[in-house]
Amino acid sequence: SRWAYFYLLPHKNLLESCITKGVPGWQKILVHIAYRPIAWLVGKSLGITDTPPTKEEAMIREVFDLVDERLADGRQFLVGNKLSLVDIGFAALGAPVVLEPDYGHGGLLPTLEQSPEPMHGLVNEMRARPAGQFIRRMYKEHR
Repeated sequence: SRWAYFYLLPHKNLLESCITKGVPGWQKILVHIAYRPIAWLVGKSLGITDTPPTKEEAMIREVFDLVDERLADGRQFLVGNKLSLVDIGFAALGAPVVLEPDYGHGGLLPTLEQSPEPMHGLVNEMRARPAGQFIRRMYKEHR
């Protein structure tokens, strides 16, 4: 989440429209008014600085490497022969990395085209990998 928030928090209009989808009007107004302090608090609580999140990108690649290895034998799920909390957890945590359109019933993440350009490389790279395809399949088949 630190990687995604690093790039998304500075874009008030983009993130505001994502996080207020489907909420009552008064909440949209509240988020609009209080966005800057909320963004500051989120950034502070996640330890986001002005330095690009290269450590986070390395960690994302390491985790995707492990999942890619796990899926290399053709299995449909990460553990066992049926959907488990491991599959759901990985899909939920990996959704911001692939900008999964169905995350949060759709619309809670920007599309690739809407997202800041510095995110595009990693998003495209992770979408192309077996782990990224697994995330997208989990949302399509088990949502």
